[in-house]
Amino acid sequence: MLTNNQKYTIPETVAQRAHSQETQVATTDCRERFCTAARMDMDYVITDITNPEIVLREANEWLAQFYKEKKLPEEKLAIRMKEVYDEVKKTGTYFQTYEELSYSCKVAWRNAPRCINRIQWSRMEVIDCRKVTTAEEVFEKCLEHLKFATNGGNIITTITVFAQQKAGEPAPRLWNSQLLRYAGYRQPDGSIIGDPSNVEMTEAAQKLGWVGQGTRFDVLPIVVQMPNEEPKLFPIPKEYVLTVQFSHPKYPWFEEMKLEWFAVPFVSNIGLTSGGVQYTCTPFNGWFMGTELSRNIGDPQRYNLLPDIATKLGVDPAGPPSSMWQEKANLELNAAILHSFQKSRVSIVDHHTAAAGFMNFWDAEHAAGRAVPGDWVWLVPPCAGSASPLFHLEMANWLQKPAYFPMDFPGRNYKFPKQKRRSNVSVKGLARAVLILRKYMTAAYNKRHRVCVLYATETGNSERYAQRLGKFLSAFAAVTVSNMETYDAQKLEKEEVVICVASTFGDGDSPSCASSFKSKLEEGNLNLKNVQFSVFGLGSTLYDDFAAFGKFLDSRLAELGAERVNPLAKGDEIAGSEPTFKKWIGSLWRNLSNLWSIKQADYDHGLKVLGIVRGTNNFVSTYTLEPAKAHASQGKSAPVSTTYNRSNPYTATLIENTELLKKTSGDRSTRKIGLKVDTNAVKFNAGDHLGVMPSNRPELVQELLEILRVKDADTRYELKPTGGEDSLSTPFTTLPFTIREAFTDFLDITSPPKPEFLEVFAHFAVHPGDKTKLQDLSKGTEEYDSWLEHNYPTLPELFNLFPVSIPLELLLEKLPQMQTRFYSISSSPNMYPNEVHLTVSVVKYVTPSGKQHYGVASNFLANSKFGAKVKVFSRHSDFSLPKSPATPILLVGPGTGLAPLRSFWQERAHLKDLGQAALFFGCRSRNEDYIYEKEVANAKARGLLSHVSVAFSRDSAKKVYVQDKLVEEADMVVKLLTEGAHVYVCGDATMATGVKDAFKQIVQTKMGLSAEASAKYMDELTKSKRYLTDVFGAALPSKKADAPVPNTISFEVLC
Repeated sequence: MLTNNQKYTIPETVAQRAHSQETQVATTDCRERFCTAARMDMDYVITDITNPEIVLREANEWLAQFYKEKKLPEEKLAIRMKEVYDEVKKTGTYFQTYEELSYSCKVAWRNAPRCINRIQWSRMEVIDCRKVTTAEEVFEKCLEHLKFATNGGNIITTITVFAQQKAGEPAPRLWNSQLLRYAGYRQPDGSIIGDPSNVEMTEAAQKLGWVGQGTRFDVLPIVVQMPNEEPKLFPIPKEYVLTVQFSHPKYPWFEEMKLEWFAVPFVSNIGLTSGGVQYTCTPFNGWFMGTELSRNIGDPQRYNLLPDIATKLGVDPAGPPSSMWQEKANLELNAAILHSFQKSRVSIVDHHTAAAGFMNFWDAEHAAGRAVPGDWVWLVPPCAGSASPLFHLEMANWLQKPAYFPMDFPGRNYKFPKQKRRSNVSVKGLARAVLILRKYMTAAYNKRHRVCVLYATETGNSERYAQRLGKFLSAFAAVTVSNMETYDAQKLEKEEVVICVASTFGDGDSPSCASSFKSKLEEGNLNLKNVQFSVFGLGSTLYDDFAAFGKFLDSRLAELGAERVNPLAKGDEIAGSEPTFKKWIGSLWRNLSNLWSIKQADYDHGLKVLGIVRGTNNFVSTYTLEPAKAHASQGKSAPVSTTYNRSNPYTATLIENTELLKKTSGDRSTRKIGLKVDTNAVKFNAGDHLGVMPSNRPELVQELLEILRVKDADTRYELKPTGGEDSLSTPFTTLPFTIREAFTDFLDITSPPKPEFLEVFAHFAVHPGDKTKLQDLSKGTEEYDSWLEHNYPTLPELFNLFPVSIPLELLLEKLPQMQTRFYSISSSPNMYPNEVHLTVSVVKYVTPSGKQHYGVASNFLANSKFGAKVKVFSRHSDFSLPKSPATPILLVGPGTGLAPLRSFWQERAHLKDLGQAALFFGCRSRNEDYIYEKEVANAKARGLLSHVSVAFSRDSAKKVYVQDKLVEEADMVVKLLTEGAHVYVCGDATMATGVKDAFKQIVQTKMGLSAEASAKYMDELTKSKRYLTDVFGAALPSKKADAPVPNTISFEVLC
C-alpha cells in the first residue's frame, strides 16, 4: 500500500521503449492540445490490412516478439517469416498457426489498458473456430463457450476466435455487446423496463422477429451476421445461462427486491489485431469485479436502484447530498453482490483484491522490461477512491499490439425490412436465400432433388436413424440410403446433398464398416465444392472424444469444399439421442425447405411426420401385421456371404461357461465364455472385439406375451409397409418372424423406455390419470429422471405401472431394436484355433423400487448352456500388439479389463525375441476376484510377462488401485517408456482417466517435465499409437442400485 507521500511512476526507459515501437502502437484521436482519454470509446486507427507492406511489417514484428518471448530457435523464426512472406505476397494476408493465435490473444489481454485483472493473462483458454462458416455454427460455438467458461460457477477465462477479416471483404460479426445482456424495453412514456444500456440492441432484435417477455431481466438473443448474409437471430437456451439471485448477509428485504445478474461477463463487441491480421468476432470472458455489477444495478443510466436501496436502508434519497445516501446504498449493494456470488459459489473478485493483483502485475511486467498501458479512468475502481493504490498510480494510455479494439454496433447502419416474419429460432436471411437460389436456379423446380444418406454403424443405431431420415425425405426428394462400407466415396463429387449419420465406436474409433470410406476422405483427392452436407454423430459422453467420428466427417467434408446445409449435431447414447436427433432433423428440414422452396403446408406436414410437432402420425403404425404366406413360412434363407457382420452374423457354439470368481465373492459373477468358431470365417487378432447379438430373458418375454394376451405367439408374421413394398425401412432384418422371436431377439424389452416412447404410451393409456402422468414424463425433465432412477422399468413392468391398449404392430414399430454388445476378445487364435474366449462380468442389480434386474447380454451369455448357439461377428481394433515383438509393453487392466491383455500374453507365446512386458492388474481381493491368477503366474514363469504388479483394493485398510501401483513402479515405467514401450489400458472410463493422470504424474516427476510438457508428452504417445485404450463405460440406472459397477465391455448400453 502506498503512503500519502508516495506515488507510482512509469519507469522512463520502459515508457520510451514502448513508444519507440511505432507500428505496434495504434494511433488514437488524441492531439497535442486535445485529450480524449476519458471518452467511453477511443477512435483507434487499426491495421490497414489492405496494404501488404503494412501486413508484412506488423507480421515480422509480432513473430519476432512471439519467438523471443516463447524462446524458440531463431532459425525457425526465419523459416516462418519466409512462409508468411510468400503467403502475403500471394494472397495479401496469411493464416496464423494456433500457437501464434493463442499467444496473440493472451498478449492482447496483457496489453488491454482498461482491464484490471491482467495478472491472469497467461491462463486464458483459446478456442479456435476460424474454420466455422455458418451463422448456426457460430451460435453453437458461442453456446459451447458459455458452457465451458461458466464451468458450474468456477469460471474459466476464455476467448473464441472466428474467421479473420480479409482485405476489402466483410467479416463475421456478433451484434451483441456481450453474449449475455438483459433487454431494455422502451415504454410509450419514455421509461425503460430492463437495462437502458441495451435498448438499441433490444429494438434491433425485435425488428428481426424476437419477442421478449417484457421483464426486467430478459436475456437477449444472440444475433450473428456472416459475410454477405443477413443477420440471424438465436434465442439462448436457459440451461446455458447461470444467474445469481441477490441477497444480503444482513438485510432480508434485499432478497425481496428480486435482483439478479448472469454469472459471467462475455464481451463480444471487440476485435483482435495481431501481426497484421484482424479478427472481428472474438467473444471473450473473464469474471466480474463486484463494483462492475454495483454500477449496472445502481448507476442512473442503468437500473438506477440506489434510491430504492437507500429508502429501504432508512436513508432519504431526497435529502441533502451531505447525507451521503448514494455511498451508503452503494456500500450495501456491493456487500450484497459479493455475498450472493460467494453463496452461489460463482467466481467474483472485490475491487481491493483486484487492485492488489494489478499492482503485482505492474511490478512483474516492468521487471520483465515491458511497459504497461493503463487507462486510469477505467482502472481506478468506482468506489474506494484514494483507498485504492491505483488512485495514486501514474499511467500512460496507448493501444499496444497485439490488441483488442472496440467495434461499432452493426445494427446501427443496417436497413431493416419493413415487414419481418417473426421467428423464435432463426431469421431467414435474404442474402443467404439469394445465394442458395442462384446456386440451384439452373435446375428445374419440377425435378426432384437428390439426397444421399450415408450411415456408419456397429450396433444398427445409426442405420435406424438413417432409414427414418431417408423414409421421410423420400416424400420430397430422390433419396438413397447407403452403408459407408459399400458406398464408393468417389461418387460424393456428383452428389447434391449428402447427409451422414455416423456412430463412434468406443473411445473415438470409427465403425469398422467406415474404415475405407474414412481413408478415402483422408486422402484429400475429392472436390466437393458443389455438395451440400450435414452430419449427425452418435456417441457416448462416457468417452473423452465424444462423437469423434461424426466430428471428423463434419470437419473433413468442409475441408474438401462441401457446404454445410445444417450444423453438426451430436447424440448422446447415455442421456438419450432422440431429442437431439429431432432438433437436428427439424433444423435440417427447415434449411432444406429454404433451399428447395418447399411450401409452408408441406413444411408443416413434414414436421408432423417427423414427430417434431404433435400430430396423429406418431400414433399410427406405418406397417400392418399379416400372417406370413405359405411359401415364406419357414423364413428367409440366410444370405450367401463369406463376410460375417451385424447384418450377417456367424452362429457360434458355446463350449465353455466357467465361473472365474471364488465362492467368497458373494453374488458377484464373472464368467469365462468359450465359443467354437471357424477362424477362417470369423477372423480376429489378439485385442480385437467380438460383437454378440443377445436375447431377452425367456421369462420376461413370456410375461410380456401374457400382458398383451398374444395367443398365437409362435405363428409366423410379416410386417407390410403401408407405403408399399419399396419402403425404405422395416423394423426387422429377418422376415417372416413370430411374435415370440420379435420380443426375444429383435426388440429390446429390458432397457427402460425413453421419453419419446412414453409419449406414444400416453396416447393409449387406459386411465386419464396415467395419461397425464405419462405425458409429463415424456417431456424428459427432472421428473422423468427421478422416475427413471427409482423404477428403471422393463417393458412388462411399464405395462404393470401404466395399463395401455396399444396396437401390436405399432408397439413392434416403436420399440427400440436389440443392440449388439461388444466384448474384448480374451484369447489368441494362435493358442486356441477355432475358439474365441470372452471374460464377462454378469450384471445384476436391485432398483430402488425393489425390483431385481439383469443386464441383457451378460446374463444371456451366463445362462447359456453347453452347445447353445450364439450369433457373433468380429470387429478389428487398433488395440493390438506392436509390430516388433521386441518392443516393450506396459499392460494396465483391472477387473475384466484383463480380457484383451490375456490375449496378448497368449499371442506372445508364439513369438520370438520378446521385449519386456509389465502387467498392472487390480481387483478387490486375492481371495475373491483375482481372475486368471494361475494363468498370470504361468505367463510370468514362461517369460511372457516380465513383471506383474497387482493392486488389491480391499485387502488392507488403505485402498490401493492400479494407479497407485504405477506410481510405486515409476522408475520401471519411465525406463520402459524411454525404451519405446507401448502402453495398453483396458477398463472402465473412470479408471482410464485415473491411469492417464498417473502416467502424467510419473512423466512429470521422473522426467523433470512441467505439467504442460508432460501432458504434451502423453498426447504425443497417443497420437503415435503408443498409448492405446480399450475403454468401456457401464451406465447403472441408479447410484442407489444394489450392484457393483460392471467391467463388462459394452460400448452402447448396459450389458
